[in-house]
Amino acid sequence: MGENRPLRDEIRACVRHHLETQKSLVMGQCLTAVGWVGGTLPELYEDSGMIELSMADVAGAGFAVGAALAGTKPIFVIRYQGFNWFNAPIILNYACKSKELWGRSCSMFIRSIAMEGGIGPVAGSSHHSLYARMPGVKIYSPMTSTEYRRIYTQFLKENEVYYVSEHRGAFGFDGALPDSSRKNPQLTIVAISITRFAALEAQRILDDQGVNVNLVNLVDLKPLGLSNHCYFLFRS
Repeated sequence: MGENRPLRDEIRACVRHHLETQKSLVMGQCLTAVGWVGGTLPELYEDSGMIELSMADVAGAGFAVGAALAGTKPIFVIRYQGFNWFNAPIILNYACKSKELWGRSCSMFIRSIAMEGGIGPVAGSSHHSLYARMPGVKIYSPMTSTEYRRIYTQFLKENEVYYVSEHRGAFGFDGALPDSSRKNPQLTIVAISITRFAALEAQRILDDQGVNVNLVNLVDLKPLGLSNHCYFLFRS
């Protein structure tokens, strides 16, 4: 897995590793259709573990949860985050509670993909707040290849439910989004998901206006990963 490559290439490499090395499953709707989910999937098929689910939105999550109970640690692809209104109930009420209530791990990696544009309020935007209210799930929002690789590698070492909020607007990005720490900041911007790119541009604009701005990028949303950012948030 290389450095400084587009996020879509990193995701595709992680998925290939999951199928070919981990011998696991990737499940979802229209995975092998034109585009391969924005170029984030390797061109593999069912005999390699790429499982096409029916267009019954509620049922798909149930199949993925069942595979997770069997110990396969599947990747479940939700192509539009708005579909969580259909997919989330079985994940939240079974997979996320299974380990705590019944002592049985139901580890799965949920790729939930957001996008913006003229596609209406259901298919568009980010809906990770639905998951944030439920215990037993970890939530991340990586926008760079390095962040994504860290989260996927961590998932393999644990037996937890991971909800990974992606955004199609970041798939082509091949750089880094570092925090910035300055003495005596007048303003600190805390940004999540696709807004991190706008926050970086806002910092540049404010710099031109002579406003001293710090920038904090939140990737680990639950548990909230603030420990690495406290220096940036409270420095004066």
